[in-house]
Amino acid sequence: MLQVEGLTLYDRNHCILLSNACFRLPNYGFVSIYGDHEELHHLLAQSLAGVYSPNASRFIYNDQEMTLFDEKERSIYRSCFASFLFHDFQIIPDQTVYDNITMFENFPRYVIQKELAFFQMEDKVTTLAEDLTPFEQWKMVLVRCMLRCPMMLVVDSESTPLAKEELMQLYSLLDMLKSRVLVVVIGDKQSIAYANRIIEIADGYILSDTHTNSHSFPQVNQIQQPYTLKQAQIEAFDEKLYHFIHWKLRLATVFLMLSFIALSVGLFSLNLDVTDIQMRLMENKQSSILAVEKLANLNGEYVDNYYDYLNENDVVALQKALGKKLILGYYPTDLKAARYSVYGSSQLYVTDILDEYTMIEADSAQELGFAKMYGSYPQAYDEIALPSTSAYRILKEVLNEPFYNTQEQCERMLGMKVLWFGQPLTITAIFPAYEADNANMELQMHSYGSSLNQAKLMSGSFFVKRGFAKKQEVLTMPAYQKTGKRLIYGDRIVAEFEGLRQGKVGMRYFDGEYHYTSSELEEDEILIDYDAALSMGFRASYLSCVKDQAIDVDQAIRLFEEFAESWVGKEITLQTYRVPLAPQATQTMNRVVRIKGIMLPRSFSYEDYERYYKKEGIGAIYASKEMLAAGITQNHYIKVAFFQSHEKKELKHALDYLNSHEGYDAFLTNDRILKFFVVDLHEVAIFLLILGGLAFLAFLYLYIFLLKSASSYIHKDCTIHYLLGETKSALRSLVIKYFQMVLWIRSLFSWLCAALTLMLFVFTIYFALYASITIMWSLTIPCILLFVGMLLVRIVMHIVFQRTTVLDEMLIDEERL
Repeated sequence: MLQVEGLTLYDRNHCILLSNACFRLPNYGFVSIYGDHEELHHLLAQSLAGVYSPNASRFIYNDQEMTLFDEKERSIYRSCFASFLFHDFQIIPDQTVYDNITMFENFPRYVIQKELAFFQMEDKVTTLAEDLTPFEQWKMVLVRCMLRCPMMLVVDSESTPLAKEELMQLYSLLDMLKSRVLVVVIGDKQSIAYANRIIEIADGYILSDTHTNSHSFPQVNQIQQPYTLKQAQIEAFDEKLYHFIHWKLRLATVFLMLSFIALSVGLFSLNLDVTDIQMRLMENKQSSILAVEKLANLNGEYVDNYYDYLNENDVVALQKALGKKLILGYYPTDLKAARYSVYGSSQLYVTDILDEYTMIEADSAQELGFAKMYGSYPQAYDEIALPSTSAYRILKEVLNEPFYNTQEQCERMLGMKVLWFGQPLTITAIFPAYEADNANMELQMHSYGSSLNQAKLMSGSFFVKRGFAKKQEVLTMPAYQKTGKRLIYGDRIVAEFEGLRQGKVGMRYFDGEYHYTSSELEEDEILIDYDAALSMGFRASYLSCVKDQAIDVDQAIRLFEEFAESWVGKEITLQTYRVPLAPQATQTMNRVVRIKGIMLPRSFSYEDYERYYKKEGIGAIYASKEMLAAGITQNHYIKVAFFQSHEKKELKHALDYLNSHEGYDAFLTNDRILKFFVVDLHEVAIFLLILGGLAFLAFLYLYIFLLKSASSYIHKDCTIHYLLGETKSALRSLVIKYFQMVLWIRSLFSWLCAALTLMLFVFTIYFALYASITIMWSLTIPCILLFVGMLLVRIVMHIVFQRTTVLDEMLIDEERL
């Protein structure tokens, strides 16, 4: 029996829908209640079902009084007395009938079979709910309710999706239950036909209350305790959530992991003292020298890892800033022209090994930072100093013995002559390599971060008195500036070549019809030498015919003339540029010219095949003096530049300047690791922080989306459990607990990935670059980020939980998460 006293209901505008209503309902039977307002029906149905908290009332049921209508009271009421039927949220389409009626709760098999048989559903146990008819679906819902032995069924007829005929079928089914429970149908006058108690409400008051049956069941003593989810139900609940969100959750994990890694590495690298690490590395390696590189200026901006050659203005500016002379290494701009000027045409391809070496000027061994030396450093311009490995390589045919780098062997090299572009130089000093005293020789300029400077100190260089370059004709003769050069025909590059020179008397070329010996060129004309012609496509034809001496000289000449005829007279773009990695951004010349002729080789003999096949040249282009005038300089460029000092203060000042100046860069021993793990990281620290922040925001957005979508996905399950008697706080806690568990598992995984990544950087810098032990404190960064990140997520979760519900929106008294 249910006794209602002082029931008062208000609409959304706070107008009275029902005022101080009192009535008593029997223990069983069929009661029909209807009024003059749809909202009244919904509020009354939900109040009687224990879903809505009325403003002022008193319910007495089974000798239990409910006056506060708080969550606990209503939970006990729903658990032990009332069940609620309205709308189709009580049907979970993708679950079987068995799962729908049990909701993963463990009922005795015979009880389930009994209820299924009563509603003639025993053959539908394994059928999916979505495959049932609407009437069968409602019978399934009634089975679920009756399994839990309610004393009252409340039906909000206006909220059901059933048509008029289907409602009548439902009423006939409910009529079969009136001897077992009290059936209360609200809002439909059609139900009067089945009712034995009719209550009519109008203008906020009970207008009539007709009793047709006064019988009652004996008092049923039920244990007054709330309905609670069992462990099996919680596990099924978690599994359903997991299958819905696991792929999206993995994507969120990727964002969180990327966020932790980027933020950890960014914060770590942002706090790195690059200069301090560089100083410690140099101290450990006993090195006191560093290379100075110039970053390329592309379209007005300096670009990392794009390099240009230093010029005299750069040298002046650097020496002024660093307060000390730089050690400069020179090399011929046009090597081929330099050799030609010395050896002459008959010896054009004869070379000495020393011609390939970088010439480094210094006043003394101390200026170079070398502590050990056999002999004396050059004091005249016809003297030279060499690293022992380079000296032995040059003189190995004279010594005719293995190289041991011993003092006796090095001293035997002193006084010997070597040729540099035909000029005899006397070896006055040998620097022994592979010794700690000469650690500066380990600086090798052909690793990561150096795209232009390919020289080494230990080999590939020789040392002379400062001012040597200004005394040498091969370095002071006119030449086109140091640039990359190529020919472009249409939309493709047809040749890249080395030299760009002024035409000279005596050059033999073919103009497509006749052979000429001349050098008269107009400003828009060029001549292509034979090496360049080979690069433009003639090499394949030449090699295929000459390799096996299958043709004679006349045939070879005709083959060459056919090739030349296809190119002579065509317009082609001549382009020169400063930085090989960015030719379009660093052009010094880009003009359309006409090919006047292609120069002939010395001969078409088999010996020439050996040279062209094994020593592939990239050729040269000849142009008029007027075309080349703007780019003519002295025939040398600064290939390498070094700063050396035994004073830590000076070295630190130099490193600070080069690390802070956007136009220059410092290169040290072991620079591959240093550049990647320290310098480059430090430069991208802000980017990493931004990336990490964006990744974390993406994770938050996706996590919030998962919270909302998962809440929407499981609202049917949650609402069913709620109507069966579970509290909203318990359902809320269930969702929160699941997402918190997921959050911690994924967060710890992301933290571990970030910690391992950061550990790689920290240990590499500490062990390989000899950083300070204080760098180990950086390993705490992922822990700090984990704490801060989880705090932010918890705050966001709390805010989102306040605005998200797991219950159906039809419930008026819904509580926000």
